[in-house]
Amino acid sequence: MRKDAVKYLSLVLTGSHEDMVKLTSEPARFKDWQQANFDFVAQEYGKANMVRFTLCMYEKTPHIHAVVVPLTEDGRLSAKDH
Repeated sequence: MRKDAVKYLSLVLTGSHEDMVKLTSEPARFKDWQQANFDFVAQEYGKANMVRFTLCMYEKTPHIHAVVVPLTEDGRLSAKDH
C-alpha cells in the first residue's frame, strides 16, 4: 500500500436545514430517506466496504455519517475509481 493511499472516505449525507426539519416531521418519508442513502452508499462503494453508517440527530440539522473503504471490484484501494 502506498503511503499516500486513501484508506477510507468519510461521507456526510444531508440536505438544507429547512428540508431536513420538514423531512423529520414525516417519519415514513424520513425512514425512506435514510434507506435511500444507505442503498446509494452500498451500491456506490459496496455494502461490504461500509465501515460506518450513522444517523446523527444531536446537531441542528439531521444528517448521516458514512465511512467506506474505497476498494474496487478487483481488490485495489482506489478512491479515484468510484
